[in-house]
Amino acid sequence: MSSGNRADVSGNDVLQYWYDDPDTDVALMYLESIGNPRKFTRLARRTAAAKPLVVVQGARHGGAAPQGHAVRATRLPHATVSALLRQAGVIRVDTITELVDAGLLLARQPLPSGPRVAILGNSESLGLLTYDACLAEGLRPLPPLDLTTAASAEDFHAALARALADDGCDAVVVTAIPAVGETSAADQALAEALRSAAAAAPAKPVLVVHVELGGLAEALSAAASTAPQPTDVAGHPPSLPASAERGDPHRPAERLSAAAQAPDGARLIPAFPAAERAVRALAEAVKYAQWRRDAADPGKVPEYDDIDQKGAAELIDRLLASGQGLTLGTDETCALLSRYGIGVRRALPAPTPDDAAEAARAIGYPVALKATAPHLRHRADLGGVRLDLADEEQLRRAYAELTEMFGKPEELRPVVQGMAPRGVDTVVRAVIDPAAGAVLSFGLAGAASQLLGDIAHRLIPVTDREATSLVRSIRTAPLLFGWRGSAPVDTPALEELMLRVSRLVDDHPEVVAVTLEPVVVAQHGLSVLGATVRLAPPPVRDDLGPRTLPVY
Repeated sequence: MSSGNRADVSGNDVLQYWYDDPDTDVALMYLESIGNPRKFTRLARRTAAAKPLVVVQGARHGGAAPQGHAVRATRLPHATVSALLRQAGVIRVDTITELVDAGLLLARQPLPSGPRVAILGNSESLGLLTYDACLAEGLRPLPPLDLTTAASAEDFHAALARALADDGCDAVVVTAIPAVGETSAADQALAEALRSAAAAAPAKPVLVVHVELGGLAEALSAAASTAPQPTDVAGHPPSLPASAERGDPHRPAERLSAAAQAPDGARLIPAFPAAERAVRALAEAVKYAQWRRDAADPGKVPEYDDIDQKGAAELIDRLLASGQGLTLGTDETCALLSRYGIGVRRALPAPTPDDAAEAARAIGYPVALKATAPHLRHRADLGGVRLDLADEEQLRRAYAELTEMFGKPEELRPVVQGMAPRGVDTVVRAVIDPAAGAVLSFGLAGAASQLLGDIAHRLIPVTDREATSLVRSIRTAPLLFGWRGSAPVDTPALEELMLRVSRLVDDHPEVVAVTLEPVVVAQHGLSVLGATVRLAPPPVRDDLGPRTLPVY
């Protein structure tokens, strides 16, 4: 469906219609903007739980919205927005070709129950290319079975039947190339052989990769069709067009004919002109099937007895009464976070060496001396953080070195903080984005997140299962689980911290940003060493209830 520039009908309206339409099995959408992202995410999650939703987005790198459209500007990178849409069950693709390929597979074949892929065919080279494509897409291919170029339709049938009967296989990719002088009758025989074998095991998807294979794609559709087939005056099928005879690699995968209904509940087999296209579509189906399984048991947002939601609301109201938006000071930040059971290690200001010594006596040794100036904050590599100071002599020496290297205390703004148990430094953030809504982010502190962008995100409110997957979603997650012999850290405590931050932002929309950095996760427990919170009046929610169309 094309709704033009959405004069009246929006993508959200179409989603609601498709969800209720019994004749819609798969929804394909091309979008250039999402006018109401929160509502789209909610509707997409509901729709994807019932039927696949495939989306390709244009104008990702620029371009203006259609005239008269108000589109929220997001502060999140495009890759992050795509990841959030995938968490809502949306199958995100990059091109129209991928959109159609995924749609054909999802409409014609069952969802795979896992990532294990059997590969068989009459070309060893094409089988290896398919194997490599599966590995690149994160699938688990079995060693390709080479039937040799002498394989007959019966050989394909027997091999496909064995693969589908194998409990260690979740999907099958059949690769085929033609022999010189091969006729359309051979195409018909091969198509019928594949269709009959697939019909005997309807629970597993089957895909065909054909290279210069003439009319196999059309034959696969015809073999499963009860629609009358056109014939010439002699009663023979008409010759195929030149592009089909040549197996044009630029044409889309076979057309999805509304009339092509399979007999006895059998499904049509999609055929693709390139291995990477078939495997990419299969990989999207595998990820979507896993999302469907996870969505059946999404987990729960836990309740904590020590959360003081009413007290936090009263504190927020008092703080906002003094201004429209503000970043909280240290005392206010600690007070608000403590209402949700989040403790922050206090850092006492040390404008002079004597003040530093007094603060250390109050906290108790060992302590850390830190410069909180923006260019030195969290930068132990530059010397702006001195750790494990065991007594006053070491503290005063470190203070002198710090001011000698970087300047006056007024510029450095040093603080003294009690030492936390050794562990892995992480960062937890929550922000209300104008386009995506409330988002929780997690990564390792330092170069991993700042330089490499190794950060994972989830939509708020976060469930216990989502918090567990969030910790494991970053590429550097092995550092938390005992990489190269190191001691594993307390990830359950980290998950609980993220769930508490999620609850805070979800319960109080006035909390528009929270940053906990660093959060040092030790073998037992964790320590929040730095925290900032920003408040602002809550935005108006326009994503609730039906949309009212204008009256002309």
